[in-house]
Amino acid sequence: MIYNVLKGLVKLITANLGTKLMALLMALFTWFYINQEYTERTDLLEIPLKLEVPEGVISQTEDLSKGGPIGSVKVSLEGPRGILQDIKTNIICRHKVVAGNLNDQPIPQIEEIKPSDFNLPNSINVRIINPSKIKVWLMREMEKNLRLDAEKCSAGGPAKGYRIVEIKAEPSEILVRGPKYILQNRQSIPCAPVDISGATKSFSRAGKIAETIDNMPVSTNDSFRLMVTVDEGLVETTVKTNINILFPPDFAYQVKAKPQEIEVKLKGPAESLKALKKTDFNVFVNVANLYSNLKDVKPGSYPGVTVEFQLSEKAPRGIILAEPLNPAMIEITELPKTTPSPSPGQ
Repeated sequence: MIYNVLKGLVKLITANLGTKLMALLMALFTWFYINQEYTERTDLLEIPLKLEVPEGVISQTEDLSKGGPIGSVKVSLEGPRGILQDIKTNIICRHKVVAGNLNDQPIPQIEEIKPSDFNLPNSINVRIINPSKIKVWLMREMEKNLRLDAEKCSAGGPAKGYRIVEIKAEPSEILVRGPKYILQNRQSIPCAPVDISGATKSFSRAGKIAETIDNMPVSTNDSFRLMVTVDEGLVETTVKTNINILFPPDFAYQVKAKPQEIEVKLKGPAESLKALKKTDFNVFVNVANLYSNLKDVKPGSYPGVTVEFQLSEKAPRGIILAEPLNPAMIEITELPKTTPSPSPGQ
């Protein structure tokens, strides 16, 4: 039975084979003709706009009717369906600009976008160009080494309990290309913001400069990295300690601070404050700073004397004063007189 079925299928296919092949060829030809020759119109397509300007000239493009910078135009095309489908994603509008005499300030110039500006086959027609006219600002170009301003180029915030200690660029200076009238008066350029959201540790990332300065385009071929230092958040603590007295050599008086104990408010990472010992820092009054000439020192009370704070080299990292130390009062008195010991035999 199966044999009979297969035999019938073969007979059905081979019967009038020439006619069937001719019909298939006609169908393929008809499909090809319709696909390639049937005229179709597209909706508005957004096409990149590339300006070709003379060497040494920089440009900024604006919509003539609406204002504001633009980098593309919208077009509607008409032509064979098959060709339209193939070129939709490869169209670029390249418009050549002829510059007149330029000075250091931007000069506006009205340019008309034409169908010949598009890289289209002869069978494709441009029905609509929007905008058909643009305003092009032309200005002299300049290259200048500028310092990268990275301190405030962060976006977002670190994780709770952490802080951004520093953001710096490496290298710190790059060669920037842009309008001469802007760059000639600048010493630095801002970086594009780097995302630090949720950061818990230090990291580095490839950096970018701001795309515009004063709404005018700038660029660079140099590469740089942003180094972001992340550390624990700072907490505060208060410790009580004695005020030490720092004497100059051969000082002929005794000095006391009143009160002798002072409160010191410190700020730093929690682990550092926890590990801090009183031997890791010194709170003191430097008597030598009270006088320009130590011969002028006289006994008495001296209010409002500066109290200084100094960490040792072994102190935990990241600790600073949370508040300035309050001034102290010191008392300078004569050294007690000593009675000489009697000589032997007296």
